[in-house]
Amino acid sequence: MTLLNTRSNTTPPTKSIKKFARNAVMLSLLGLPLLSNAQAPVQVGDPFVVNNWKDQTQYFHETAVLKDGSYVAIWTGKDPMFGQDPVFAQRFNADGTLAGGETYLSYSPTHRHNSAAISPLNDGGYATAWSRYKDNSTDLVVRTFDADGTPRIDELVIKSVQRDLLSSPTVTTLSNGEFVVAWSHSNPIAADGDIYAQRFLANGTPASDPLIVTSTVEHNQQHVSLTALSDGKFMASWHGKGIGDDHGVYIRTFAADGTPLTDETLVNENSYGQQQNAAIDTLPDGSVVVTWVSLTADSTDIMVKRMNANGTPAGQQTLVDQSTVNLFTIPSVAALSDGRYVLSWQGEDDIASPAYLYTRAYNANDTATGDKVTISSLHYAGVQNQVTALSDQDYIIHWSDENVFTSMDVFGQHMTLNGGPATALTLELPQTTVLEGDTITLPLTVSGSDIYGIDASVRVSAMFDMARITGGEYGEFLPSDERLSVPMGISDKQWDGALALMAPATAKSGEGQFASVQLLAEQAGMINLVVNAKMTDQESNYLLNNEVSYSLAIEESVTLTGNVASLGVTGDYSNIVLRINGQLVTTNPDGSFSVRSPLGNVTLSLEAPGYLSAEKQLNFSAGQEDIDFGQIELVGGDSNGDNLIDIADLTQLLGAYRTKKSDNNGYVSDADFNGDNEINIQDLTLMGANFGKQGPQSW
Repeated sequence: MTLLNTRSNTTPPTKSIKKFARNAVMLSLLGLPLLSNAQAPVQVGDPFVVNNWKDQTQYFHETAVLKDGSYVAIWTGKDPMFGQDPVFAQRFNADGTLAGGETYLSYSPTHRHNSAAISPLNDGGYATAWSRYKDNSTDLVVRTFDADGTPRIDELVIKSVQRDLLSSPTVTTLSNGEFVVAWSHSNPIAADGDIYAQRFLANGTPASDPLIVTSTVEHNQQHVSLTALSDGKFMASWHGKGIGDDHGVYIRTFAADGTPLTDETLVNENSYGQQQNAAIDTLPDGSVVVTWVSLTADSTDIMVKRMNANGTPAGQQTLVDQSTVNLFTIPSVAALSDGRYVLSWQGEDDIASPAYLYTRAYNANDTATGDKVTISSLHYAGVQNQVTALSDQDYIIHWSDENVFTSMDVFGQHMTLNGGPATALTLELPQTTVLEGDTITLPLTVSGSDIYGIDASVRVSAMFDMARITGGEYGEFLPSDERLSVPMGISDKQWDGALALMAPATAKSGEGQFASVQLLAEQAGMINLVVNAKMTDQESNYLLNNEVSYSLAIEESVTLTGNVASLGVTGDYSNIVLRINGQLVTTNPDGSFSVRSPLGNVTLSLEAPGYLSAEKQLNFSAGQEDIDFGQIELVGGDSNGDNLIDIADLTQLLGAYRTKKSDNNGYVSDADFNGDNEINIQDLTLMGANFGKQGPQSW
């Protein structure tokens, strides 16, 4: 179970964005399309109402999973008993049943509350933050609670401003037990805003002064989201003007003490249009997943991209959903403990349709486990929604929408991914550097349930002839004695193949290898490998139909050649160990070798029986010519292999002096330094000349 707080940020809607007349309260979920993909998210039960006051307007804000598996939803809204827009909370048991009643986290007869945030604390409680308004002033408030909603501290006002706005607070708990609150501080008149963050001890005591999150402090940055990393570090995301884009989505990583570890990093790959409403969460491998809305002249898109904690890309920008009427809003993301992640967002498919709440699940390699799923029709577009992970296959979505009283309620919907392996076909890239001249094998790994047929192709996409496909073979996920096969198509730029089971074989589930493709890397540079995959069940329904692009870097190399024949004994080179940067190099039967080296710092090491080890340090830059070391000679005399020529080696040599290999009379091969199959004055002389030396030597 993930205990990281995930969120999306927005402000409450106005009545101007209502979608339907009041008599059109609810569309039947029975009329929503069904999906054949068994790995798409599935609704568990019906949507349910979270709040008690059904005739008052309520705006959902966030949900957090606590240490014991229970979860708490918080929202603000009208209340006939206490003041203006209190902050409400409702706790649920891990099984979704109510854990107590609705509680007030904050209420005031003079202030309106808004934009509440929550994060679980490591000791089982939770931390909250919210903004509150009165006349021209805005306060930002922090408070911590026990799991049952009992306050631990008084309300702590950490920031107050006049005429400016403090909005969209967000909270995340760090691995060291502290928590961080971030918010937007904006001037509506000047259209200028900055993102701030402040650290707090677990007991709610401030652990630092506020810090500016962004590198760019001019113009307008908005909608901050936080996620915790390892070792107390954390990452923030936001949208606005920054380095490289006037309307981009950015991330930045901070140390546990708040020191920036990276500059602000642009996430979106497209420089056109406007990027908005970013949300972020941390995956089990330490990378983060970022989702946002991309607005262009032609469409509104929901995007997602994985990033490393150091700000470098961990994957490519992926299109989740697209609308040509510019009406997608408010994405949210949550990481599951098995490496998958789930999204939720709102939008319309066309201008005449109502708004809907959608969800979609993705594998760790950014392939969708299935199509998007429609959760509910909405009367309002642009209201807050959030997806929260409950386990490795279960999650919950909360949102606000109109109720039968024409007011707003907070709704919830449990979802599951049905367990079992996610449906995917993945191209496994090499874990080591690929050099020009290398031939590599690329496995195509398949996973899923009830798979009966697989069709896939791998296409090389590059500006020049940088790589070509040289072969391939089928694997045994669909067993060879149970299948029909299409002959593989192999050309320089594409491999394709297809397999289907034949009766009476039953559909397969689990994970295995569909095929493997051989690729020759010919020139340095970046290539894309485009994988098109289709999977069907026994009724020929599609389980998967997608296309994914993988980036593969081919590095420039230097060819190193030489010969170690003089170090072997009667043509035996099995005990000669040659390594380049720790990787073993194969020696040919004649003692020669040829190996490709990457650019940069290179260490060659060589070991042979009877000789001191040797190392050579080299540095190769672009354009480096190939190198031939010729016949390699080492320093002989180390008969006992301790990398030192001393009295111990002399003692061993003298014990075998005047012996021959053919006589079988005490001959020691490691003391036969010149390899003539006898130990004599030549070996003694060689030892004497090198006596006192130790390895590693340079060569």
